[in-house]
Amino acid sequence: MEITISRLIILFDNAVNSRTVTKTFESDVIPHEGDFIYSTAFERDEEVEVSSVFIDYERNECYVYLDPLSIESDDIKYLKQTVDMYMLHEWKCEFYAFD
Repeated sequence: MEITISRLIILFDNAVNSRTVTKTFESDVIPHEGDFIYSTAFERDEEVEVSSVFIDYERNECYVYLDPLSIESDDIKYLKQTVDMYMLHEWKCEFYAFD
């Protein structure tokens, strides 16, 4: 099944200053709400909890949403640095523009 993991990265809980990063891969293991996911993109070997899972059996796709990452700053450069780090670890960001 194709699994897409999604995580919102946000500055000070402000949705205007946020980006969503995703990573897609094939797996026979389907994560469940409450499971913990590990990625090399996470800080200090952090594991992040799965907040929700949606499965589309007709398309053989699974969408996994992780707890958001809140950055304790209002400086957009920290948001960009965090998204860049995720992208170095093969995550994608559909809306990358930073002003």
